[in-house]
Parts: sequence; structure tokens; C-alpha cells
Amino acid sequence: MHNVRLRILHPYGTVLAMPAKKKATMTQDAVKDATMTFRMPAAERARLVALAALMGERAGGIPLPESYALRAALKRGLDALEAELGGKGKR
Repeated sequence: MHNVRLRILHPYGTVLAMPAKKKATMTQDAVKDATMTFRMPAAERARLVALAALMGERAGGIPLPESYALRAALKRGLDALEAELGGKGKR
């Protein structure tokens, strides 16, 4: 089968009409995990960098990213808040 491309004259120039690309399907892991973007004070970011370094030393000298420390801090904080507020608590 041939890839069909048509030239369409447009007031602002020539446009190539090409078939739409197939969208990639998300994997199960990507569907389960979410990406969040937020602002964080520089002082808290520095604390995360220090925590990640300490966690890496404890893990045998492996350099760990800040996100590793952030996930650990978030989990511990969520567990404590849920226990305090009567939520589900530890998972």
C-alpha cells in the first residue's frame, strides 16, 4: 500500500495532507502512575537533596534522585495524616 500525500493549496502556503499517525497506547504502569508538577520552596528542595544523599549512603553508596526521597517523604506523611484524620492509614 502506498503512503498517500496530497498537496492542498492554502492561503498561507502549501500544506501536505498526510494520514493521521496512530497514537501510542499507554502501558498499565503508565496508567497507574501519575505525573504531578508543582512548585516547591528552595529550602524544602535542599532538604530533599540531603535526604536523597543520606538514603543513598544507607543503600550502599548508590546515588539516588530527589524524587526517591520525595516519594518516601510523601508516603510517610500521608500515612501519618490519614492515621490522624481517621483515614485508611498505612497501605
